[in-house]
Formats: sequence, C-alpha cells, structure tokens
Amino acid sequence: MDVAAEAGRWLEGYGLANASLDCCVGALTQVPPENAYRLPGGCDKYTLIRSETSAEQALGFLNPFTPPVVRHLLVELSSEWTLCLNNSLPNPTFSHDGPSLAQRSRSRVFRVVDTPSRVWKNGKAKRVMSWEGRIFTEYAANGSEEKTILATNDGGTWKWFLTPGLRYPIEEKFNYEAQRIKARFTSDDLRALVASLGAPVPSAELLMASAKFALLQSPGEPDRMVTREELDDPAYGYFHSGLNLLPHIKTHADRVIHDLEMAVEINPQYEPKAREHIEAAKRVLAGEKAA
Repeated sequence: MDVAAEAGRWLEGYGLANASLDCCVGALTQVPPENAYRLPGGCDKYTLIRSETSAEQALGFLNPFTPPVVRHLLVELSSEWTLCLNNSLPNPTFSHDGPSLAQRSRSRVFRVVDTPSRVWKNGKAKRVMSWEGRIFTEYAANGSEEKTILATNDGGTWKWFLTPGLRYPIEEKFNYEAQRIKARFTSDDLRALVASLGAPVPSAELLMASAKFALLQSPGEPDRMVTREELDDPAYGYFHSGLNLLPHIKTHADRVIHDLEMAVEINPQYEPKAREHIEAAKRVLAGEKAA
C-alpha cells in the first residue's frame, strides 16, 4: 500500500472534533446517561475494535468498504483535536456523524469535504468517477448546525450554499461574488478556513506522523464488500449500475444491457457475473418486439 496516497484519498472527506481522542472514543462507544443523539443508523454506540499505532494498519482497516456497516477511524492530531474518518458509501464524507459526535463529546465538530474531479475516458466511453466539490460545516457542542459553505458539482450542475448570518473573519478574503461557483470556495479557501478556526489542517504527512489511532465499527452485517480498487475501476461502476437496474428490468432492459456490457468490455472478469443478467434483459427486449 502507498500509505501517503491512501491517506490523501481518505482526506477528501473527514470530520474534525475539537476534543481529545479519548473523549471522542468514549462519546461513540458509550451510551450517554442523558437523552443524547443516536448515532447514524439508529444505534446507541459503536464498538471499539482496537487501538493502533501504525498509520498503514489503521488505514487498512477502512478498506474494504462494507455498506451499510461503517468502519470508523479516529486519529489523534493533538491533545485537543481528533480527525474522524469512515468508509461509508457512496461517499466517505462524515455527513451523518457530525451532530451526534458534537453533542455527545460536547465539542464543536467540523465536517470537511474536498473532492477532485475524476473522469475515466476510453474513446467515446466516459464515466465520472468523482465530482468536484467542497463543503465545510460547523456543528456546535449541542449538535446544531452553525454554519455551512458549499460549492459542489452535483452531477454536472454546480450548486452553491452559504448559511446566512454568521461570518468568520477570514471569509472577507473569499471571492463569494465570482461568476463561476467553483471559484467562490476553493481548496485553498477551505484549508485557510480550517486553520483560521484553530484546527490543524489534516494532511497525509500529519496523518502518517500520528501514533494514536482508534478503530471503531457500527453494529450490523454488511450487504456487500467493496474494495478501493473496485471503486477506482470504471467497470465496477457500470456493473453496479446495471445490478441496481435489475428490479426495473422490464422498463430499463436496454440500460441493463448497456451498463453490464460496458463493464465486461472494460474488465472481462465481470463476464461470468454479468452474463445471465444480460441474457435476461435481452429476452425482455425480444418479448417487447414480438408483442
């Protein structure tokens, strides 16, 4: 494993808690005595699998993805700040953990997303592997959402949102009036904002330099297991898209055939798994023509 590269990928979506590692572990693995927020998935607590001192071993715990069971990695950045990662799908972006962690740990928590655009092309075939976007959200110690800044490409259309009211001093330097939404809140802006709020700005080097990790897991049984390698393979994207359409094969047979045949064309190893579904979709289309 290229640890630095893997660390960089996980840092495309993370949480930052203004609390110690021990505080965060306790907040997530113990049932609070008061009526606290339940954790994502409706559970009362996560399970501490083990503590770790190796960044490579800790990051390895997050791969594969196991939806809907989520693995969590807490990293001590300092005595006052904890980095929070998870392997939820479709995007590991800490989107559901922030309010409960903030309220349970009685600390402010940031959600940070900084994903680049990744597009796979081969001739006329094209698949977007990830859409560019930047999100910052601050949750107060009571779990309420204090502030959100969002500039994301949502499937081809850029969206912009800025919480009215509260303004951080550093925002005066941001170009919120830019005509192009992607220029209103850049990666540099995002990092500068995090630093201005007193938090360490996570980097692959900072993560790898840490020697204290906590590995946690949500309860339940996974529906499937997906490796990073599969997620980075455009064939897997087409294959999974085709499988998702199977319940609607009577109205989307052509799409099933297209997506599964694309998967096989890109990666022939998918042929045995796709063959029966392709044939079933072809029978649906043949029946429509006969009718």
